[in-house]
Amino acid sequence: MKLAVIKVGKSQYPVKEGEELLVDRLKKDNKPVKKGDKVEIEEVFLLSQEGKVKVGRPKVKGAKVSLKVIEESRGKKIRVAIYKAKSRYRKTKGFRSIHTKVKVEKIST
Repeated sequence: MKLAVIKVGKSQYPVKEGEELLVDRLKKDNKPVKKGDKVEIEEVFLLSQEGKVKVGRPKVKGAKVSLKVIEESRGKKIRVAIYKAKSRYRKTKGFRSIHTKVKVEKIST
């Protein structure tokens, strides 16, 4: 079984082949990816296969992880309230982040 630690956006994720995970919105050539697109991640920090572990400094050379986009969805709504004392000023805003659900197809060295 192959395991890897990859960087997607600003976060790092431990992944296995065949696993599905939810990451921040993926973009390719500054455009959002579509359902069914393939994305290759070359920022692999750790690779483990058959009991052998390779640790990158900072990345493992020649390692790639292939991802397939399943869908895009929006996260839970976050409410932000602004309040100023003694001036009767109140304002409420909402924010929903966009996530991409991907499936790890292949981890290659």
